[in-house]
Amino acid sequence: MSNTQSQFNGPENEVTTTTTTTASSSPKRMNELTELIIDSHYRLIKQIYSGTFSDIYMGEHIQTGEKIAAKLESIKCRIPLLQIEHRFYRKLFGEIGIPFIMFYGQCDQHTVLVMPLLGPSLESVFDMCKRQFSMKTILYIAIQLLTRFETIHRHGIVFRDVHTENFLLGVEDKINVIHVIDFALAKSFVDETTGKHISLKTQTNRYVGTIRFLSLNGHRGCEQSRRDDLESIGYILLYFLKQGKLPWSGLRKLAGKVRYQKIYEYKSSIPIETLFHGFPIEFTNYLRYVRALEFEDEPNYQYMQTLFINLFQRENYRDDGSYDWSNRLTTGLTS
Repeated sequence: MSNTQSQFNGPENEVTTTTTTTASSSPKRMNELTELIIDSHYRLIKQIYSGTFSDIYMGEHIQTGEKIAAKLESIKCRIPLLQIEHRFYRKLFGEIGIPFIMFYGQCDQHTVLVMPLLGPSLESVFDMCKRQFSMKTILYIAIQLLTRFETIHRHGIVFRDVHTENFLLGVEDKINVIHVIDFALAKSFVDETTGKHISLKTQTNRYVGTIRFLSLNGHRGCEQSRRDDLESIGYILLYFLKQGKLPWSGLRKLAGKVRYQKIYEYKSSIPIETLFHGFPIEFTNYLRYVRALEFEDEPNYQYMQTLFINLFQRENYRDDGSYDWSNRLTTGLTS
């Protein structure tokens, strides 16, 4: 898969489900806008993704030829998700693994967000590696994701949409740096007026996030906080350990709420030790720890990172920064 795909959004068949954005707010599918000039600097070349609320284009800087990704949303959209994204990108400006926003504004009846074109998603390189990552690579991913989310949470942000298409690799000398993208469902967990943690609220039949990686409390309709992002990371790790086959992966044929309920039943009823049976105890300890966190608890990121660092060292892996995909990407073997 080329690095032009899935820059901002997950695949259509794994819908990010949320009742905070209704179908009536969806703009009409935008026409092809190739050759559109943005801010006198960027030219759109081709559409690489079309979603319900926005479209993604690959483009380039007119003078330098630098490749860019542009996300376009109709200015008539009732809920301006790009405005939300831009606000959080600004908060995270300069942090490692957070894309730099090159332009944000209106152009030709659209709100536009422009960033450098990044590399493939973790899902894409997982496919490239025949859906099997080594334990060394999985531990590297775990440590990087925990580092990224410690940063995001330090800025008072809960991400709320952890899935493998929202983590992209960099390009050139940054091919092993995991970037977090698509903050459309993110939310501040600190009240800007009081400076205190927001209150726990529960709304049944309300899901925010990608269901297969959603936390148990997310399934229950609870307001999400830092613990929920971290629990979702636990399911990402389980997904990679089990070669992309989660215990609840076979429920795609079920529709809507029935599927969501069945997935919740699987997640809540299977003991953590059973989920990670056959894998190092550190993964069990990680998920047990994050599930035990209370809504307002500040997670101990050092403890969680140390779990996987110690496992890395115990397995005598060489800390050379080499991932399963490294040689394939550097030698241009992506298809």
